[in-house]
Amino acid sequence: MLKFNILFDNYTFDFDLESFWGFSCFIKTPTKNILFDTGSNGRILLKNAKKMKIDFKDIDIVFISHNHWDHIGGLDTVLEENPNVTLIVPNTLSKHLIKDLRRLSKDLIVIEDKMTKIADNIYSTGMIDS
Repeated sequence: MLKFNILFDNYTFDFDLESFWGFSCFIKTPTKNILFDTGSNGRILLKNAKKMKIDFKDIDIVFISHNHWDHIGGLDTVLEENPNVTLIVPNTLSKHLIKDLRRLSKDLIVIEDKMTKIADNIYSTGMIDS
């Protein structure tokens, strides 16, 4: 069973959470905890996660869908809280940023233009134009 929690979005459904431009979703699978994107602001992402009782130290994988600031802005906060993650990023990120992220995470996988397994029954279909 998969469980999805929206941590960061442009629109508020739960008024106890802060809304800001961007997107992030915490996905709990039977074997892995995945953070899909990190929104545009790490402080708001962390605050919303704490309100939802989601600990960044429980994240196994951070998957970045594309290189827009409103999807990667909270990445530094996530990595400060948990450098033990496997980070999966698109090949469209700057080569300098990829080099830095490799140092800041346990493992870094760069997604190319092909389907890639992220976790059991979870796949990336490859790069999107952004």
